[in-house]
Amino acid sequence: MQKNAESKLISILNEKFDVDYNSGIRLEDTLSSLNINSISFIRLVVEIEKEFNIEFQDDIIDVNNFKTLKSLVEFIEEMGG
Repeated sequence: MQKNAESKLISILNEKFDVDYNSGIRLEDTLSSLNINSISFIRLVVEIEKEFNIEFQDDIIDVNNFKTLKSLVEFIEEMGG
């Protein structure tokens, strides 16, 4: 069974960014509340591109374009991830 975009993204955050999965990550959480800043967002984008085999366009690689995990999950799903 293939994981959906939400669970894959949470796994990336847990494994690569030390975001504690057991702390109750929710889709409504903001990236800043998970300590994802502009620099770490670039690292997150690289991980997402690898995991989902999608590519972010340069003009949208900005943490301010994705206020919540939900907006990031929706983008991934729209891109076919």
